[in-house]
Amino acid sequence: MSATYQLSQHLNPEQAVHLCAAAQQNDQIAPLSEQYLRGISDSTLGHKHICVYHPDPDADEMIALLAIAQQSAELVVAPAFRRQGIATTLIEYGQEHGVKKWWAHGNFPAATHLAQRFGLAKTRELFVMGTNTGGMSVEKHIPAGFVQLDLSALRQRYADADQQWLRVNNEAFSWHPEQGGWDGQRLARAQDTEWFNPHDVLFLVEESTGGIAGFHWVKQHDERVGEIYVVGLADAYRGRGLGQPLIVMGVKQLMAHGVQEIILYVESDNVPAIRAYESLGFQVQQRHGLYSAAE
Repeated sequence: MSATYQLSQHLNPEQAVHLCAAAQQNDQIAPLSEQYLRGISDSTLGHKHICVYHPDPDADEMIALLAIAQQSAELVVAPAFRRQGIATTLIEYGQEHGVKKWWAHGNFPAATHLAQRFGLAKTRELFVMGTNTGGMSVEKHIPAGFVQLDLSALRQRYADADQQWLRVNNEAFSWHPEQGGWDGQRLARAQDTEWFNPHDVLFLVEESTGGIAGFHWVKQHDERVGEIYVVGLADAYRGRGLGQPLIVMGVKQLMAHGVQEIILYVESDNVPAIRAYESLGFQVQQRHGLYSAAE
């Protein structure tokens, strides 16, 4: 990187968001994941940020950002300043400060080349799948003995609704590095967003026992796009054919909102889930890779 480009720990949140928006418009893929983007403005997440600003102070522009969360990181470089060694310098800084895992959203050739250069191996891959709702025909079927409740209704019925939700989430995602191992504070923080709607967190509840079989949390991005955000099934209800009804509950909810497109994120090795989504017309649209240093 040219000596005129200096690393700075001074974060200008407005410029950082603008940088991410410009990169997304150029690449057609968001450069930072939701949690890292939120970390720009939410200091309680404890993210560390290393910034590169335009060498001309009159430009008043951030041209690159490294966001670090413990041993993981994501970065973005403004399109006009790529291939100038800035990403290389940021990765070197991250490795010197304990970063071992790097997300590459879109898994572009340039990111793959950088990973190989630094001896990083792809250890995880996420698919973004999507489908258009036009002409989509999905029959909603609640299995006999079960009822669908949203979060507001669940809280009215059960005093420990959130604790039950938390338990099912942690059972369903005991293996997951981001979604698993949550506590009450983490669940509350996940709901502390502008888009959160308790009516969009749907639960499949067994009527005879009151047990939560699973939940489907959907997210409406805007009038056009909705997301299958989280789908979780409790351990005691696995193997009973409830996964598909859970998925359809959320799809029907988003269709009722009038969205034209539904997207979701799924692990590339979760073959049963991928097949279930493909049966509803979803196709892989994007790939995101996690590159890790050798242990």
